[in-house]
Amino acid sequence: MKKSRIDDTCRSFAHGEIPTLADVARFAGVSVMSVWRTMNGESAVTERTRRKVAAALEALHYAPNDQARILAGSRTVRIGVVHNQDSRFLSEFLLNLFNQSVVNNVNLVVTRDIRVDGVIFLPPPYSDEMPTRAFCAPDMPSVVIGSAFSDEHVSAVYGDDREAAYKMASHLIRLGHHRIGFISGPRDNMVGIRRLEGYRRAVDENGVDGSDHLVVCGDFTYRSGLDAAQRLLGLSKRPTAIFASSDDMAAAAVAVAFRLGLNVPSDLTVTGFGNTTIATSNWPELTTLKYPVADMAGLAIHALLRQVRSVREGRAPSVERSSMSLDIVRRQSDAAPRLRGGRKC
Repeated sequence: MKKSRIDDTCRSFAHGEIPTLADVARFAGVSVMSVWRTMNGESAVTERTRRKVAAALEALHYAPNDQARILAGSRTVRIGVVHNQDSRFLSEFLLNLFNQSVVNNVNLVVTRDIRVDGVIFLPPPYSDEMPTRAFCAPDMPSVVIGSAFSDEHVSAVYGDDREAAYKMASHLIRLGHHRIGFISGPRDNMVGIRRLEGYRRAVDENGVDGSDHLVVCGDFTYRSGLDAAQRLLGLSKRPTAIFASSDDMAAAAVAVAFRLGLNVPSDLTVTGFGNTTIATSNWPELTTLKYPVADMAGLAIHALLRQVRSVREGRAPSVERSSMSLDIVRRQSDAAPRLRGGRKC
């Protein structure tokens, strides 16, 4: 950022404007995630990034607790949560949401009372339906958590499905797999489309087998995973790895492999998506992709507070959309392809 622009930015916030995490990130020249992780003391942040973020926080006079009080005003902020989510994701998200509520001086209310200042929605992970219209007035502050809904006019915190699928497929290729079967979601589902695009990008960039017969559609359920895995493992030249775009379908692929006498992961690597309950209740436990739930809860609270302030000041809430990177969680279901006759199978 040029010096004149830095000076202008500092002056604007010095005169009463409230900086956001995005403002701090732009000022420091880093990502919003880097700012968030630095503020939460995570060890993965480099010392150089810490110094840049610290300088930006000081220059913009950013103070999370003070900002929360200013954003909320003198009245209590009540936030409702509407959900239809996997129990593992929901429990982890609510725990982190309670923690962030304490940090940001917000009352998180678990109640049937719909008289709240803002709403956080956790719709079904693979549904394209938007729940807020059924519950909220047009000017009700709201944030949607999840990837399925893509309306640019609604504030959301969501995982980058395309980048995550690319990351997992690339991981399998680095392990040595050159025939990776992919169990996708329905072809008309936005989440399924993005994950398939990520897989195809990794396959194309690395020059491995990307034949159409290696991609089979499911609908994210265990039952559809059984059918899809049966088709993939019934090929005359079966894949050495199966990447399923949900943990339920990955668990089903493991079941089909064992039924066919294949050992996971020595004969077949299987990976999933989501880090849901079945990922650790299955055997072997699944290598999968995990949403940064704590970060999502924090960003949702901050976005909602800014919207509440806008409404209380008679302004329309602004739209904020934050894309989050998913991390690979390695467990026991992935390995390099087995060597047979001195060659990889």
